Amino acid sequence: MFRLPSYLLVVTFVFASVTASLRAAKPAFGKKPNIILMMTDDQGYAPVGRHGHPWIHTPHLDAMYDKSTR
Repeated sequence: MFRLPSYLLVVTFVFASVTASLRAAKPAFGKKPNIILMMTDDQGYAPVGRHGHPWIHTPHLDAMYDKSTR
């Protein structure tokens, strides 16, 4: 009974999100942003070598941490 309005709401939201992201995706002044998004599964703040964990070594993440903007 209420399925059609909820599907319509979801479709409208997805369409609006995609349209907004396509408009925002154009880089300013022809330059591309230098953004790296890394996602890990089930990792907290502490288990990274740079944060002082005694037995977990993450040399590549540590190098990116040293070069990144905070």
